[in-house]
Amino acid sequence: YRVLLGMREEIAEIRKILLESYVPASVPARVETPMSREIRIPEVEDLPYEEPETLSDLERRFIEKALRNVGGNRKRAAKILGIGERTLYRKIKEYGL
Repeated sequence: YRVLLGMREEIAEIRKILLESYVPASVPARVETPMSREIRIPEVEDLPYEEPETLSDLERRFIEKALRNVGGNRKRAAKILGIGERTLYRKIKEYGL
């Protein structure tokens, strides 16, 4: 459950970053500054597209990181992740970790 809460917070943070960096098409690509320099704002088409991670990918990364942080101790990793040991064992098998 803690993993999902952590992922929820990360998704909210990513959403916030995306919304803050959103530039409507009506904004000119070049903006004059007081120092008469031009700043180029990239068009949406110029930005690289990255395929979003799935929840399974995120869950796998969290499990890998937790296991790494506790030196492979599954009992401690399960406690950190807020899941039962059996659930962790099942996830390890499911993801081939």
